[in-house]
Amino acid sequence: MATGRCEVRPHAMTYKLESDAGGKLVAAHYLDRDGQKRQVRARLFAVACQAIETTRLLLMSPGPRHPQGLGNNHGQVGRNLIFAGGGSGSGRLSYAKFGAPLHEFGTFVNRALQDWYEIDDRAFGPRQKGGTIDLVEVHPAPIARAVPMLEEGGRLVWGKPLKRKLENYFRYGRGVKIEAFCDWLPHDDCYVTLDPALKDKWGLP
Repeated sequence: MATGRCEVRPHAMTYKLESDAGGKLVAAHYLDRDGQKRQVRARLFAVACQAIETTRLLLMSPGPRHPQGLGNNHGQVGRNLIFAGGGSGSGRLSYAKFGAPLHEFGTFVNRALQDWYEIDDRAFGPRQKGGTIDLVEVHPAPIARAVPMLEEGGRLVWGKPLKRKLENYFRYGRGVKIEAFCDWLPHDDCYVTLDPALKDKWGLP
């Protein structure tokens, strides 16, 4: 911004990308914070609204060469969407409940299970994509582990109470985590499109 070649327009909602008779993008139309329609003209545009909002904007932008929406001449914009899901859980192992081998610090490692990477079980319906389960020891990075201990109940922890927390954490136990990673495969029935009836607060589908 200091160069004078960049301008940020906050609270702007782009609702259409205008293309000319040759199919080239020439302008972006947007609503400002007061709901007034404005536009920006340029030679190059970058559309980066993630999967759903990018699809929405492209489909709201028909033109002379793009009757089904910008870049949608083959009807594939918004189709075959893929996402990723996951979850995690964590716990702490107390050295007092385990033998000496647990007290040893070694190389940071994790273990991944792919027993359910593909689910071929009639109880779940047709064969489908599963995911990966990761079992991991909480990384021993001391600063990353210590920073969350500086606060408790919305109050700063310092002095002897902080030292006791650090000592208990680093000397008398270690943390473990279990993580699940589930990614999707492209599928024709996984898609987004414009609703013909429902509108948002800007009056857009």
